[in-house]
Amino acid sequence: MRGQPEPERGPADDLLASAYGPVAAELETVTGRVASLAAAGSPLLREATASLVTHPGKRVRPALLLLSSLAGATSEGGPAPDRARLVRRSREKVLAAATAFELLHLASLTHDDILDASPLRRGQPTTWARWGTAVALLAGDHLYGKALAQASLAGRRTCRAFCGLVELLVEGQARELEVSGAERPPGRRAYMSLATAKTAAFFAESCALGATLGGAGSGTTRALRRFGRLIGQAYQLADDLLDWQGRPDRTGKPHLGDVRNGRYAFPVVAGLARRPTRVARALARVSATRPGSGVPARLEDLRLELEAAGAFEETARQVRERTRLALACLELLPPGVPRDNLDLLALVLAGRTA
Repeated sequence: MRGQPEPERGPADDLLASAYGPVAAELETVTGRVASLAAAGSPLLREATASLVTHPGKRVRPALLLLSSLAGATSEGGPAPDRARLVRRSREKVLAAATAFELLHLASLTHDDILDASPLRRGQPTTWARWGTAVALLAGDHLYGKALAQASLAGRRTCRAFCGLVELLVEGQARELEVSGAERPPGRRAYMSLATAKTAAFFAESCALGATLGGAGSGTTRALRRFGRLIGQAYQLADDLLDWQGRPDRTGKPHLGDVRNGRYAFPVVAGLARRPTRVARALARVSATRPGSGVPARLEDLRLELEAAGAFEETARQVRERTRLALACLELLPPGVPRDNLDLLALVLAGRTA
């Protein structure tokens, strides 16, 4: 199976690079370690994980961890120069934790692609599509193992955070399977709880662990954990919106993959709440259509119903509101580079088009 061209670079990518600026060198170190560790296996596993590590995504989770460690170093507990020295001394632990979290993310993506039967990721054939279920399972387990080894190098606190995060991710995926294609869809609150378990908890733990490793006190750590949770929710909602309004050549994934797989993304949940009869009827027609030429027309009908119901507008409003609340959390941090760049990163992630 041939891949598609990589998603093209846009203005948001330049803004993302600016947000990563203070930790750009460390992030490149993490990216190199991830590639090296993924390749440290059998030729089959090395090739099966190659597309994920040679086409890195946004690397949001390690970036959040690294930026939060800087924020922790300049927060309460002592003058900035002393805290900066603490960061230098703990640099290896921070890098190991960031590497562990990125490997964990890649492992979860590999297993998600199996569950979702996803043919593409980042514009390339997924491990599942190219190699099948057995190899994709082994590839994901390979990455999980490398991630846990890195977490152990970062210390006991990181190991506890890592194991708790794995539990949350598995629970979130299980809950998503339970509601996928269910006769009764989840409500708004249930959906946001699911989004928190799947995405926002990862963002929250990245921020909290980074802050702690950077030497932050409990107040700063709590603020950054809440920041991560809120921006993670906004990120997931923006991703849901992109599935309907984004361009596949920019997002690097199949258009409307969620709805075709029976996943109730937030626009569908909101549409069903606002116009239950009409949206449910359009959704049923999509489900009843066999793969082929009839699917695009049915999806377009559903899109029009969701638009008429105000579902897309509501989703965008939720993204803005959660981003506003996330930025408010940063007001507890002292002014400076870490706060400014976390602020910029939140805005970029909320306003992305790919």
